[in-house]
Parts: sequence; C-alpha cells; structure tokens
Amino acid sequence: MFELLIEHIKPAMEWLHTHPHFAYITTFFIALLESLPIIGLIVPGSFLLIGIGTLIGSGIIFPLQTILSAIFGAIVGDFFGFWVGHYYKDHMHHFWLFKRWPKLLQSGEAFFLRHGGKGVFLGRFIGPMRPITPTIAALMKMPFFHFVWVDVLSAILWAIAYIFPGIIVGGAASAELPPEVMPRFLLIIFLSIVVLTIFYWIIRKIASSFSAFVHYYEQRIWAFIQHTPRLHIIKKLIYTPHFSEKEHQVELLFVFVFSLFSFLFITYQVVTHGFLTQDNNAINYFFRSLRTSVISNVVVVLSLLAEKRVVGILVIIFTLFFVSQRYYRIAFFWLLNAFLIYASTWLIKIGTHIPRPKDTQGILEHGWSYPSGHVALSVAIFSFLIILFSQHIPRVVRNYIYSVLSTFLMLIAFSRLYLNAHWLTDVLGGLFLGLTCMSFIALIYRHKISHIKIKNLIIITCLSFLTWFSFSSIFILKNFNQSLINSQLTWPKSKMSFDEWWNQNDENSPPLYRSNRFGKPIQTINVQFVGDIDLLQKRLLRSGWRILNENTFKTLFYRLTETSTSTTLPILSQQYLGQMPLLSLYKPLDQKNIIIFRLWNSNIEMMPPKTILFAGTVNYYHAWSPRLLKKQKRPLKTTILPSPLQMLLHDIQHKSNIVQPKIVQFKQYPPLNDKADKDWRGLVLLLKSR
Repeated sequence: MFELLIEHIKPAMEWLHTHPHFAYITTFFIALLESLPIIGLIVPGSFLLIGIGTLIGSGIIFPLQTILSAIFGAIVGDFFGFWVGHYYKDHMHHFWLFKRWPKLLQSGEAFFLRHGGKGVFLGRFIGPMRPITPTIAALMKMPFFHFVWVDVLSAILWAIAYIFPGIIVGGAASAELPPEVMPRFLLIIFLSIVVLTIFYWIIRKIASSFSAFVHYYEQRIWAFIQHTPRLHIIKKLIYTPHFSEKEHQVELLFVFVFSLFSFLFITYQVVTHGFLTQDNNAINYFFRSLRTSVISNVVVVLSLLAEKRVVGILVIIFTLFFVSQRYYRIAFFWLLNAFLIYASTWLIKIGTHIPRPKDTQGILEHGWSYPSGHVALSVAIFSFLIILFSQHIPRVVRNYIYSVLSTFLMLIAFSRLYLNAHWLTDVLGGLFLGLTCMSFIALIYRHKISHIKIKNLIIITCLSFLTWFSFSSIFILKNFNQSLINSQLTWPKSKMSFDEWWNQNDENSPPLYRSNRFGKPIQTINVQFVGDIDLLQKRLLRSGWRILNENTFKTLFYRLTETSTSTTLPILSQQYLGQMPLLSLYKPLDQKNIIIFRLWNSNIEMMPPKTILFAGTVNYYHAWSPRLLKKQKRPLKTTILPSPLQMLLHDIQHKSNIVQPKIVQFKQYPPLNDKADKDWRGLVLLLKSR
C-alpha cells in the first residue's frame, strides 16, 4: 500500500524537487482546481496535496507558506463556485453535467437542506460534493457572509488534513526508518488520529451538554432574581431591555464575580509569596528553554501589538469614529472601560512592587511586573469591543469572532511568558483584572439599547482597524530591532582560575549539573574540557565516532516505533543553560546500544589563559536500530560495555597525545534521582589540550 501511494505521487514530487520556488504556486492552483465546479471532479488534487506534504516532511519546502497557499486556493475556488451558483441560479439545471447526472444536483440540494450551513463545512470533506457545495449553497440562497465564515474554517482544516499525511510519510522517509518499522509507525499514527477524533467528539458532547446545563441554570437564576425582592440591587445591575440577552447578563455577572475574586486571590498570593508563586521560576525556566530565532521574531511582534501605546492608539481611533458618527453613549463607555483598565493596572503595579524577571540583555518594559499590563489591556479593550457589537452580529459569526479573539489573547499571554517579561502569576492576574473591568462596564452598558446601523458598524470597524494597523506597523518597524535585542536571554557567567579547576575535588567544590527544561538538576556533568573543540572532534571522528544529528522528528519517529524499556534517546534535544550542544558525537557499540558525547559552553571563563570551559556528558543510550543515525554495512556484535568515561578516554588517547586527562572523584555526591544520571559513578573526567 505504501509503495503504491509513492508511485501515484512520484511524478509531482520529482517536478517540485527540481522547481522548489514554484511549489507554493503549484499548491495554490491544485487547491483551486480541486475546488472549482465540474473541474474539481476530475483533478486528482488529493493525491497531489499528499505528494506536496511529503516535500514538507522531507524539509524541501516550508510548511506555513505551502499550507497557506492551499487554503487560499481552496477559498478562491469556492468563491468562484458560489458566484457561479448565484449568477446562473435560474439556468443551473440546464448545464450538461446536471442534465446528464441530475441526481448529483438533487443529492447536493438534499444534503444542504439536511445539514443547513454545516453542509458547506461537511461537503468540503466528501469527494464528489466538494466542488459543487459552494454552488449549491448559492442556489439555496445562503447568506454570503455566513458562507464566508464556514468556508474559510473548512478550507483551513481541509488543507491541513490533506497535507498532513504527506508530511508524516515525508518525515518518516527522511528519518530513514527501516522498512519493517514503517507499517507499525503508520498504524500508530492512524490509531492516534482515531483516538484524537473520538476525544474531540467527546469534548464537543461535553461542551454541548455543559452549555445546555449553564443555559438552564441561567434561566433559573434570572427567574429567582426577578422574584426575590431582596435581590433588587442585583436585578438593577444586570437589567437589560434585550429580552433574549437577559440570561447573558447572568453570564457577565458570573464572569465579574469569578474574575474579581480570582484576581484578589492571586494578588494576595503574590504579595504574601504564597504557593501560587512557587512555580514561577520553573515556568520561567521552561519558556527560556523554548527559544528559537523564528518564534522570537513572531512573538516580539505579538508583544508589540499589545503594548500600551499601540492599544491606546486603537482606543483613540475608535473613539474618534464613534464621536464622528454621533454614537456618544458608546464612546463614553468605551473610554470609561479604557480609563478603568489603564488606571487600575498602573495603581496595582505601584501598590504591589513586584520586580520583573531579570534574564534578558535589555529592559523589555519599565515599571513593576504585577499584573501584566499587556494581557490586562488586551483582554479588557478587545473583549469590550466585541461586547459593544455583539448585539448587532449574528450568533454564528459572533462565535467565530470569540474563537479568533480567544486565540489572539492566548498568543499575547504566551508572548509575555516566552519573552520572560512576566511571571506566570503576572499573566493570570492581568487576565482576571481585564475580565473584571470589562464585565463590570459591560453590565452597566447593556442597561440600554445603543442603536447602530450594520453598515456604520462595518465601516467603523474596517476604517478603525486599517488606521490602527498603519500606526501599529510604523511602531513595530521602529521598535522591533531594539525589542528583539532586549529580549535576548542572559545566563549566569563566572570566572575560575586554571589551577583551581584542575585541582578541584569533592571537598572544595561540587560538580556541575545539567537541568531539565523546568530548571531541575537531572544529570551530573561528567566531562570538563579546556582546549580546541574542533581538534577534539577530529580525533574522535578518526576513532569511529560520528556526528549526531539530533533531529526532533527523527527521534520522535524512533520513539514511537521502539518497544524497549531501556534508556532511550530523548525526543527534545538536551540543553545546558538553555544552549544546544556545541559538539554532539555518537558511537555504535552493538545492536542495541550507542554511546553519546556532548559538549556545551559552560559560561565559565578560565583565567589564565582566557579560554572557555566546556561542560559535557558521556552516557549510554538504547538505540533500537543504529540505522536511525546512520546505516551500518554489517551488524555489530554484542559486547560487554566498559564505563562511558573509559571508552571516551581510550578513543581520545588512542595513538594520540593531544590532551592531558585527569579523573576526579566526587564520592560525597550520589547520582541524581533521574534516569539521565544512571551512569554517574562519582567520577569527572578533566581534559586539557597539551
């Protein structure tokens, strides 16, 4: 089956291999043709998209640009199909295709009548229905804006669903998995997809039941408040002339009460250094370990979008448009919400005096840390903007906007943690403070109906965001480089004399430790080296060692298909002080074991000479098949394994005298309680170049 799939997609793969710059254009037109009426019935776009996915998995083309090309192609094709249905609605039954196969159109109309707007979403994933679903939606007089929201969502999921299998196949091929492993691996992937689908279905059922449960008790609570004279103050607080929105006022009241008490509780914990603050350092260390240049660039932009001056520009722009259209009441509450969140954030920062994390090269933000102003302002301003317009937006569209807003706010919160600009408690405090201010002002605002025309609503929103986008783009371009420099991480540095290092023992200094991604020590550094790292690498390569390519996808494939319970290669690359290894070498020992040697910059400067001390580990790992790393010409025999330090030292000194070794004992320091430290025997190998 696997070989048959490869044969089907091979021609497209070969062409794209030789024309990588046309991959995105090709993907766009494949998705476009696959979605066009009639033409989509003949184009084998599904197989071609799987083939393109293999190129992504192989690392030949970038995933984001490719998937976006497929999404845009599908959307353009669907919009054309919708236009065809709208323009030829009275003559569609006379087209030769539908005259030849009338059941095709009849079944499509029946499918749409049965599922309604969901038919556009479901039809995307049913082969014969995909190209004609937009046309039928237009024939059935589906509102265009409703069609747009459903179609865009379905296009995103469709592109990912069809390209993802190819990514898996391409990734497996690039990982050089043995043929006997491939069926097991694909079976695991298939079962994982099935389990995730079932899990998603269960979550949806639970969410639906919970929503019905909440709606039922909202009605009960509203009725109880109405018929209880002692609760007339609450009744006045949540009163609204919108009969259908009265239960939602109960929701807002619940959000206000829950957010207020949550914020007060978190503030108390922060001020008294309670249990909620105990994991701040671990979470901070974890996000430090995730740093990559690509993610950092995106996250800095997200963080700048939520900067107080940028959000303030948005507030001013919307205020001007509200006033120009004489929506004075809306402008008043809009400004009141902004003033409340700005003032409360500033006052609480001054009152709590919580310092920021000090792990970056420059100052990301001036002022105190708690609560996060970026998160508080974003939640309060953007959420209240949705509240202002929610009464004038259809429920279906409103739900999509809520989803987009929630995603944006989560990304803002992530950016503040990723950049180490705030502690976790700062972000949580900002979230609940923003919700408290927003829900309080929203409860009062909804006491009266603010009439606004849909046309004016669209004009105000579009013009405001376009203007804001222009200002924010200028601000980001001006501040991006400096913000990126300021966000660079710093790690502790120290100096040590050469004699002090060479004469170390368990009585005058502890060993060095490598920590996991939460800052917990998990492995003792058992090799320390001062000298030319390139010369050391050449010596080991001549002794049969090989360069280790710690590819995350390759290791993941290996771990999924591996059955042994022995210590295995970690999925994520190992770090020391947030750094990747400067040197990673491995040596196959037998059919089940390899030895891996890594060296990192220890941030310790040796005086004199002015050189860097390299910290390293050498350990055994289980390798189900050495072909994971590099194919062997013949199987290796099982041997009795010496200690990792002895083997490394033997290979360094074999027919060479480039380093001077010394083994130091640390008897007072037992192995750490982690499998990564299982090879620790209280010995540290010191190496210095001669």
